[in-house]
Amino acid sequence: MICLLVGCARRVSVFNARPVHFITHCSRHSEVELGEFLSSEQKILICSSIKTLRDENKLKVLKFWGRISGIVNDYFLLQGFTSDCFRNVKYFYSHDLIDWVRLPRVEPEALRLLDDCTSLFTGIPSHVFTFMSPLDQQEVRLKEEDRLTAAVVVINNEMSIIPRSAFLIGSYNQTMKNKMFKGLPFDKSADQNSYVHFEDLRGSKVMFPLLDSTNTIETDFPPAWKLQHEQEGQVAVVRSQLWPGLTFHHQVDSPVYGWTYFGDGRRNWDICYMI
Repeated sequence: MICLLVGCARRVSVFNARPVHFITHCSRHSEVELGEFLSSEQKILICSSIKTLRDENKLKVLKFWGRISGIVNDYFLLQGFTSDCFRNVKYFYSHDLIDWVRLPRVEPEALRLLDDCTSLFTGIPSHVFTFMSPLDQQEVRLKEEDRLTAAVVVINNEMSIIPRSAFLIGSYNQTMKNKMFKGLPFDKSADQNSYVHFEDLRGSKVMFPLLDSTNTIETDFPPAWKLQHEQEGQVAVVRSQLWPGLTFHHQVDSPVYGWTYFGDGRRNWDICYMI
C-alpha cells in the first residue's frame, strides 16, 4: 500500500489492497442499498478501501456514505469515527475508489453559501464557483472542496434517520448502537413515527433519549419523506424529497438499517410545491 502526504490532506492509495467480498466489511443493508447503484468491481474497491482507511486512521467505524455526482468526476464518500458518532467524525472522498483524500473541516462561510450556490458540482476539488449572493448582491467565491464538505455535513445532520431505540447514550455520555435493538415489526416499520432524526441524540444524557420522542420524521415540515416497502415487504424504504437521492433502508424484524446518498448535492427547493 502506498501513502502520500499532499499538503494538509492525507491521500491514501489502496490499489494493491487485497480484494474482499462486499459483505465482509459492509453491513447487509448496504448490499440492499448499493446493488442498483454500484457495480461489483466498485463494491470490492469500496470494501478494500474501508478496511485500509479504517486501520490507517484507527477508526472504530468507517462506512460508505454515498456519491455526489459531478460534471467531470463523481465524488465517492466514506464516513468514519472512533468511539462516538458525533466526535471527531472524518470524511474521505475519491473519484476512482483507489486514491482517497480526507475532507477538510467545514467552513462557516461555506455553510452560509451552500444553498446560494446552485450550479452542479464539477468533480474538480480546486474549482472555484463565482456567483452573486442573494442577500447583499455581492460577488462571492466558493471553492468546490469546501462546498463538498458543507454539503456532506448538512445532508448528514439534516437527513440522518434511525429507528426508535436503535441507539442509546452510554455511561460516559457516548452515543452508541443499542445491541438489544432487534428491529421494527412490519406494522411499525410502515409508520413514519417509528423513525427519528439521529441528530437529536447530540448532547443528550438520557440513556434512551428517542424512545418517547415526538420529534419524528412524521412531524417534519414541509413533509420531506416517502415511505414504502420493497422486496415483498421485507425492507422498509424511506426516501427524502428534500435531498433527492437520500434513501434509508430497514430490514423488517432485524437490526439491519442504514442510509446512503446518491445525488447531485443540491437541496430541492421545489418541495413546497410538491405537497
